[in-house]
Amino acid sequence: MVNLKNDKSLLDIKKLAITKHLNFLLGSGVSTPAIPLMSAYQDDDVDTRNKKILESVKQTSKSLLDNDCANVVDSVLNDYEKLMLNILNILNLSNSRQIPKAVNIFTTNYDLFIEKAIDVLSLSHRFVFNDGTTGYFKHYLDSANYNKTVAYRGLNDNYSDEIPMINLIKPHGSINWKKENDYILVERHI
Repeated sequence: MVNLKNDKSLLDIKKLAITKHLNFLLGSGVSTPAIPLMSAYQDDDVDTRNKKILESVKQTSKSLLDNDCANVVDSVLNDYEKLMLNILNILNLSNSRQIPKAVNIFTTNYDLFIEKAIDVLSLSHRFVFNDGTTGYFKHYLDSANYNKTVAYRGLNDNYSDEIPMINLIKPHGSINWKKENDYILVERHI
């Protein structure tokens, strides 16, 4: 087991993480085994593989939104929660005078694991989640949202403390709930 307090390379990484603007790229393997990789369907033709993956994403997203998580979905969700919590801890250690307390998370995944993990953490932690949209009933994508900072002012406006911000960028879109109780692929382009 690695001792974080004595390992110089890990201390250097920690120092860099709290003094630089962080970006993470999460790809398809992050959501396994809840959503299988394309290689799980290698015996099928490309169209069949795409349909099977899309159906798997739809079912997993439905489970997340309905709070009806099976063991494998719950296990992956716990991993996402741990990742988001670690990111928040890094942001809380950073000095907002050097760099904004913000992180960009890019994901090629259509699923809603990040969004669900954010919902869970928002009950016990103070941070801002930004998916780039504005509006309440109808969401509009505005890239200017990624350049904002939010601060908490003291009781008598005697201090200002920047609130950590998690920016989510899903260039391929995401599987979201539709009124007719079916899931659709929502494409978002920046």
